[in-house]
Amino acid sequence: MLSDMSVEKIRLDSRLSHIDSLRGIAVILVVWMHVAEVFVGLSPQTRESGGFLYDMARTVDFGRIGVVLFFSISGFVICKSLSGNVIKGGMNFLIRRFFRLFPAYWLSVPLGLVSVWWLFDKPISAKVALVGLTMTPSLFDTVPIMGHYWTLETELVFYVLCLALFILGILNRPQVLFFISLTCVVLSRFAYLILYMINYVFSFLSKP
Repeated sequence: MLSDMSVEKIRLDSRLSHIDSLRGIAVILVVWMHVAEVFVGLSPQTRESGGFLYDMARTVDFGRIGVVLFFSISGFVICKSLSGNVIKGGMNFLIRRFFRLFPAYWLSVPLGLVSVWWLFDKPISAKVALVGLTMTPSLFDTVPIMGHYWTLETELVFYVLCLALFILGILNRPQVLFFISLTCVVLSRFAYLILYMINYVFSFLSKP
């Protein structure tokens, strides 16, 4: 007979298997979108033969759906991976996330410099190359080595935010997180409205 702990582990593994399946679907959607974009641009013949797949991906917006699905999965997994003592749990989280992201990312950087910059005769500056290694080019007002790296930068910011919420002790308090999120949304919309009104007034006053 299985113990309660064994049953709970089986249930957890089952849930994670479902998450892996969703991750696989997200990969397929994103790859479909990018491959279709390249394929239809090769020649008029490929545009004619692969136009249906590209049009369907663009109409349904497979790329956006896949990326949002990735971020949703990260939101679930990351919150579950932060637990226990703040110091020990935080350090374990940082170490695991670092080795999950940066080694593979650093291996891809030379490939990006060659395929995106060198092959197309774009000048490669030391700033772009060095700042690119940090995975945070926006922080230094620099273009990313490859355009698709923006998702990794967003993921990194999400990790920092989750760690901050974990340290504050509110990461696993959904009611508090909902209130904070709602407040941020309301304040952002209010700020947008104020800026829009200011811009409208200045535009009106500047008219001859």
